[in-house]
Amino acid sequence: WDQSPAHRVPGSPTMPSSHTSSGFSGPVLSLIAFAIALNVTMGQVVTALKIPLYLDMVGTILCAALAGFRPAAVAAVSGNVIAATLGSPAMLFFAPVGIIVAGISATAFRLRAFSSPVTASMAGLLQGAIAATVSAPISAYVFGGVTVAGTDLIVALYRGSGFGLLQSTWLQGLTTDVPDKIISYVLVAGLLQDLPERVVRRFRPHHRPKIP
Repeated sequence: WDQSPAHRVPGSPTMPSSHTSSGFSGPVLSLIAFAIALNVTMGQVVTALKIPLYLDMVGTILCAALAGFRPAAVAAVSGNVIAATLGSPAMLFFAPVGIIVAGISATAFRLRAFSSPVTASMAGLLQGAIAATVSAPISAYVFGGVTVAGTDLIVALYRGSGFGLLQSTWLQGLTTDVPDKIISYVLVAGLLQDLPERVVRRFRPHHRPKIP
């Protein structure tokens, strides 16, 4: 039924919009909330256990694959803000990294990188190298290489080997970000494989590469 102004019958009810005032549909808002919770939970657990990984972008990557860049960027930044209030203030400064992860993950989905563990691993490797390069100056110049995470020991090891501060934080990023993003991408690829097509269509009704 055409409800455009030119065809609307006076006094007739208007069809409700599927989008909220935020510009996102209800399902996308739910996905953003889930992605934020996943980012924060996994990030906090890894930090508490001092594991030399992050795993705090799995929700962002999943959100980017299902709903695109903008929702994923919102999830990434919101997750960083919440993590900062929960005792990881350094996360605020790494928000740009989350935005870049959202953009690359959305592009990776369009290129069918999540169609198999092999292609997901290759995309994760590239994502990890880029994330390491972006985060290294933040870690070096804002925090002096110490962010109270499980990766601080790796920075100290590189420093002890004679590398400069920026070199050490970049090498630490390559050492941890690459496997971290490979694991994250493979996890998301597995989740996408198990999702029914009708669920994926709720988030990408007009453009969705086939997921075998």
